Amino acid sequence: MMRALLLTLLLGLPAQAKPNANELCNQADGLLARHEIKAGIDKYFQAIEQDKKCARAYAALGHVYYEASSGGAEPDRLSNFAIQLLDKAILLNPKDDKSLFYRGDLYVNQQQFAKALKDLNRSLAIRPGS
Repeated sequence: MMRALLLTLLLGLPAQAKPNANELCNQADGLLARHEIKAGIDKYFQAIEQDKKCARAYAALGHVYYEASSGGAEPDRLSNFAIQLLDKAILLNPKDDKSLFYRGDLYVNQQQFAKALKDLNRSLAIRPGS
């Protein structure tokens, strides 16, 4: 590692740039498409470490944990974590109709119907045909 850095400095070679949050999300999307879930989740968390305001990473993680949650009426740790991630995604991007839908559906499963109705109506207002 030190040798490569030294060569880069001495020869003026371009240094390897760290991928930005969007590139990390693209990599994570590809990993999920290949069903490499753990590696994809790790990439989304790396994107968040890179950019704490990466709404795309929060939304994608919220969706992954939404899919992994039990979907039952009793709140479980995964569905609560999905809601926290979706909260952050919606805070950063209030027009994210998919995150609003997923959070609304989780609220339905938890029998929090007022919150569910609010989110589902907001989702439909953003994308009426959804």
